[in-house]
Amino acid sequence: MKGKGLLIASSTLDFIGVVASVLGLCLTRNSLGTIVFIALLVTCVFVLSKVFLPFMRKNHRNQSMFRSIESVGLVDIENREDVSAPLPSEVYYTEAQREIMISGITAQRTFDQHLHIIQDALVKGKRVYILIIHPYGPGIKELSDTEGRDIHLEILQTINVILRNHLVQEPGFNIRFMKAKPPFIGVMLDGDVVPTGVEPNDKSAQIRIQPMTAHHTSHKGVVLQFRKIASSAGAFDYFARDLRMQWASAISEDLSALCLLEPSIADNRTSSA
Repeated sequence: MKGKGLLIASSTLDFIGVVASVLGLCLTRNSLGTIVFIALLVTCVFVLSKVFLPFMRKNHRNQSMFRSIESVGLVDIENREDVSAPLPSEVYYTEAQREIMISGITAQRTFDQHLHIIQDALVKGKRVYILIIHPYGPGIKELSDTEGRDIHLEILQTINVILRNHLVQEPGFNIRFMKAKPPFIGVMLDGDVVPTGVEPNDKSAQIRIQPMTAHHTSHKGVVLQFRKIASSAGAFDYFARDLRMQWASAISEDLSALCLLEPSIADNRTSSA
């Protein structure tokens, strides 16, 4: 995938070609054609100045926006303001060839709305890694206050869904728990979470991350998507390396035992099985 700059440049050239064709036709007509010519020329200049030129303008580092986007492998930026829609599109998950890693606070909405995606990935032989907060971690109460919801309960509900759908029996399914709120959450595709070689096998990998804040919900914020750059280390490598370390230091737990510590969840799991 190329950067947005190339797409804008291509669209702009197409636009100029159309304008040139129209202008040639207009100039073969009378004075009305001249008026139309001037109007279209002004429109073309306006579009260029508003759409194309801002990406060419250099910043204080003497770099254009085109160059900045390409240098870090930026693919998408999303200003997530809708609390009810915090998940990536389903299309994004389908781009994974080998593995999907989901890092979140509770992953409750993922297993509520995208359970079928996880199940489909496992059926196709892909590996799925889930990394969430430990339900009995020391900062759960403070995190619940920040998020405005019962984080402890949501995590147990996620575990309940996993157990009811027998995901832990799938050879490609993996889940671990973080002791504290991570610096970012996200979804990484084909990032080789647990490398078997000297270097990670992540040539076609990409990652969507949302930096965390100290006092705001994780369901709102800025989401950045990066692709792996073959020629040099980019933003993907920076976040993927940290995510692998988060996974390596996370805790493995017996999910059934965690649910048994909460009678209401255990009863619900038993009655729904």
